[in-house]
Amino acid sequence: MIKLTIVPVSILLFSMVVCASQDDILMGDFEGKSYEDWKVEGTAFGRKPATGTLPGQDVVSGFKGRGLANSFLGGNEATGTLTSPEFQIKSNYINFLIGGGKSKGTRIDLLNGDGHYIMSIASGNQSESLEWASWDTSGRIGKWARLRIVDESTGEHILVDHIYRSDTPKVAPLLYLQKAAHGRAKTSISISLLKEQQQNVW
Repeated sequence: MIKLTIVPVSILLFSMVVCASQDDILMGDFEGKSYEDWKVEGTAFGRKPATGTLPGQDVVSGFKGRGLANSFLGGNEATGTLTSPEFQIKSNYINFLIGGGKSKGTRIDLLNGDGHYIMSIASGNQSESLEWASWDTSGRIGKWARLRIVDESTGEHILVDHIYRSDTPKVAPLLYLQKAAHGRAKTSISISLLKEQQQNVW
């Protein structure tokens, strides 16, 4: 006699989700009462993640969970950085939510393991609504690196949340903008991207 086991659909769906996300490694979700092992410099981000919209700020949306990195603390005049702990690149992509100013002063930098600047990989979308972005790291597997969220603008701010490494891009991977010889970046699509000359430190 053949016995049949009926598995609830909810369990099957949960299993599919778990399998689909096994390659994901969370780097920063900014959900706690501090930035944990991220290094904070300056005053723009405060000493703990924001829980959403800060005083005097337009409504912030699109972040996941209860918190995010929001450099509007004290207004646009404040500056500062958040730097991740060192990690080894083992996945093909880094996915993250990003919003805020799209100038060179509000961006995410890639550093090598020693903290030396390599390049800028993204800036905001000129909106308080965060959007997904994916950066292709497949050509850098095995390298040691850090991410640095930067606000050095006194007229804009940056919003970042839910940074994770994955072998699957959340959206179409970001395209770089090669700086023109005269120093001005070419036009971009959607999220503004910044690429500097790569230094020989990695």
